[in-house]
Amino acid sequence: MLTGLEYLFVAQFFASLMLTVVFFLAWRTVEPRPHTLSWTILFGVATLQYCLNALANLLAWEGSARDVYWIVVNALSLCVQGLAWAGFRQRAGLRGWPRYLVAGLVVVELLVIWFTVVAVHQGLRMVLIPWSGTVLLAACAWTLLKPGRPLRPPEWGAATIFGLYSFAQIFVGAAALMQGAQSNEHYLEIYRQINFLALPAMFIGVGLFTVLIVADDLADRMRSLALSDQLTGVLNRRGFEQNSARAAALARRFKKPVCVAMADLDRFKAVNDGYGHAAGDRALRAFAENLVRGVRTGDIVARLGGDEFAMLLWADRETAYEIVERVRRQLTEAQLVSDGIRVPVTASFGVVSLAPDHHSVYEALKDADRALYKAKNAGGDQVAMHAAK
Repeated sequence: MLTGLEYLFVAQFFASLMLTVVFFLAWRTVEPRPHTLSWTILFGVATLQYCLNALANLLAWEGSARDVYWIVVNALSLCVQGLAWAGFRQRAGLRGWPRYLVAGLVVVELLVIWFTVVAVHQGLRMVLIPWSGTVLLAACAWTLLKPGRPLRPPEWGAATIFGLYSFAQIFVGAAALMQGAQSNEHYLEIYRQINFLALPAMFIGVGLFTVLIVADDLADRMRSLALSDQLTGVLNRRGFEQNSARAAALARRFKKPVCVAMADLDRFKAVNDGYGHAAGDRALRAFAENLVRGVRTGDIVARLGGDEFAMLLWADRETAYEIVERVRRQLTEAQLVSDGIRVPVTASFGVVSLAPDHHSVYEALKDADRALYKAKNAGGDQVAMHAAK
């Protein structure tokens, strides 16, 4: 008959195996990214670790076999810890395996071997993995909490679990260390109670919240794609409507000046007809990049369709005119080359200040559009301001 501890190891094995399958399927189908692969390997290594734990307990390994098991299972634990942080670093756009991480894991494993085989010390050989886990789990939480944007609920949940997990490892390590050089049944029992009862639940919690993070990342990208123009990378019409409506509401609430601008490439059909649609696409991308570079943080740029773009600028009329004029001049001076041929690209702009009688940004856009056509009719490659209301 299996003991309670063996049942626990078997349950952990199957839970880790299922998480391995879940992350593998996510990596192969919906999220083929380095961090998803790292987490797949993480739970695969954890599955092997729990399998060894169960075998060691069932077969009652002793002596040198027990020492080899201890060295191997601790190496697997270090791999799990390293893969966890590497995955979150990769997700954050950082290098997954910095040299200091690899060096730190190697040093800890060498110390495990030293205190298991050479200078045998029960407390020191058992404290290393929990306390390295304290550091790396806290590092995972810290990486999650520093994304440079508002945190989403699954990220808060995962960071909380990692923090609790890290905190619990401190007590596991302390109980192990208090044994001293020889095994002490009292402290060993405390170590077992925390390590084999509380920590497995936290490990599964980490797995579940990490699954939620992968799903939420995918959903966030889908939301972003729904609001973005695929050719230029700026917002599409729907994205502009949503973002500009919020911006206009804030501007009215805090009485901040806001201007809306419409932009249109001059003689764009001639570019497509004379240089090909590939050159036209390059012209649109270059135009969008020029707009994004020219505006300021918090301003909004969108492609409404075709060669028609819109901007919302947190500026008064005079400043908005200066910004748009600078963008127009930079575009005119730019050298767009397609297949070795210079493609002349210019644009016309219409700018309007958001006024109290504009009941929506859409109404302001219509006035900006009228100013745009005034610039077009005057020959193009210029900025026209709509008369102030």
